[in-house]
Amino acid sequence: MMSNAQRPTAVTRVIPIPKDKVGHVIGRRGSRIREIREQTGVQISINKENQAHLRGTVEQCQNAEKIIEEILTGAHGDEKGGYKKLHLDIPEKFMGIVIGKGYETLNYISTKTDVTLRAFRGSPGLYFKGSSENEKKAIREIKAIVNLAMKRSRCVEPPARFVYVDTAQLEENYEFELQKLQLDQVDSGRKSFQLKLLEHPLQEETADFADTDSLSEKIRGVLGQIHKEREEGGMVRIDMWSHFGHVYITAIDEEEEEETFTLKEIKEKIESTDGKNWKPFFKEGVKRIEVEAIEKGLESNTATEDIRYDFTFYTPSCRDIRVKAWLVKEHSEEEGTAAPSLVFSRSAPITVKNVLTRVLSEDKTGSTSNEPCFHMCSQFQQRMRADILIPSKGFDCRLSIRTCPNIPQTPEAEEEDRILESYLINMKIDQGQLKLPPNSELPDGFELFYHRRSLRKTYQCQTPDGEQFALTICKDQAKDVNTDHTDVWSFDETEVKTDIHVHCEEWDKALEEGDWEPEQIVAKLPTFLKFLRQVQSHVAPNKEAHGDEF
Repeated sequence: MMSNAQRPTAVTRVIPIPKDKVGHVIGRRGSRIREIREQTGVQISINKENQAHLRGTVEQCQNAEKIIEEILTGAHGDEKGGYKKLHLDIPEKFMGIVIGKGYETLNYISTKTDVTLRAFRGSPGLYFKGSSENEKKAIREIKAIVNLAMKRSRCVEPPARFVYVDTAQLEENYEFELQKLQLDQVDSGRKSFQLKLLEHPLQEETADFADTDSLSEKIRGVLGQIHKEREEGGMVRIDMWSHFGHVYITAIDEEEEEETFTLKEIKEKIESTDGKNWKPFFKEGVKRIEVEAIEKGLESNTATEDIRYDFTFYTPSCRDIRVKAWLVKEHSEEEGTAAPSLVFSRSAPITVKNVLTRVLSEDKTGSTSNEPCFHMCSQFQQRMRADILIPSKGFDCRLSIRTCPNIPQTPEAEEEDRILESYLINMKIDQGQLKLPPNSELPDGFELFYHRRSLRKTYQCQTPDGEQFALTICKDQAKDVNTDHTDVWSFDETEVKTDIHVHCEEWDKALEEGDWEPEQIVAKLPTFLKFLRQVQSHVAPNKEAHGDEF
């Protein structure tokens, strides 16, 4: 039996852990902590001050310190046959999706990113051969796959998709021909067509919406399901809005390409859900000539302008967080200052319904601030896309319903939000651009993968019968951000795409307050469609503007 004199002396060591590395030391569900205990025999715990407390023999503590140092420097993880551990914790339940049947998905990622990926039996995670730069690309691909799988696992049901043909100012026997489009006009990679009305006089605009029964019924069904989920404590935040674009048609037989079709035949071929007829698809955005016509028609309406920035990040746990910030122009009161400067808006011009965290500057004296103000948001779930084809007008629209799941944040997610917020709080406005801190300061495991700047002008509109709508013209420049984050801020060579969003004030108010019924929302559909027609009346019907820029 070993005497007290022979027993090794127990010592205590305290190791500070950077706050953005604590999760890596702990590991998913404490896996790394258990690994350190098993390999070294040391007693280890992490306190709220982000310190690792070690207790054991000098040798045990030294071995544990070495492992922790390897974790912090990224050197931890045994090599297996020349393969290195991939620096990504993949949730076990999604590992099969990442690997794919017969390694199909893993092989695809390997080919795309020029790394070799392997999964070893009995070893958690993935291993790779390749450069560190290509490892980052592989991690980006895997995060995208896991992120999509996470979203699908939370979906109540697939989004409803359907098409409605508006017959305003048309007769059932009016004829249309199919106008073939160039591939670069639609970017679909498929032979695509647009309907062109032949020489028929348009009927006088009326408020008749007798043919909307099928559209109303489908929307009522979607809202009914959401209402049921809301009553059960599920989905509670709802967004319903529309934006303009063009509906194009594919899957047309060659012998049909030169034929003409009546409005009745078109409705049957487009609205059918049996999968055997034409396949319409919606492309958002409107053409420059259309925007100019609409703006001219809205000159007398009150309008506000802002610049919205969106940044979307992947987190270490493969969640995605969208950051939204609004900038506005502010004129200085100092004498001799002519040009307005950009400042942060302390409030969003619209209700933001998917907020995780709202960050405001400490200065509460006004509506703007020189200090960062932004929203950190979760992603919506798409619940409905109703494409409304309006042959008598210059373009079409899509009516969307989205919900934001009321899912409690896990401690891990809350910690990720806090870490990202501490990085974002140092964003700044520089030379007319909103810029994030340097990539070198981005916390470990976080990735910026999408960036958008949108110049927005919102018109407040009121119909003759008193209904209120908000119409926003958005001039967007968006880009996917590569893994080395080069050229993140410059939009000089990024195409400007113009989109128009429409919100019904009564819908927004009812859905925000939460006291609504499906029938109440659907009852406003004719009024909403009437407003869409009024907006489009500023654009000449069937105007051939395909060559114009967006």
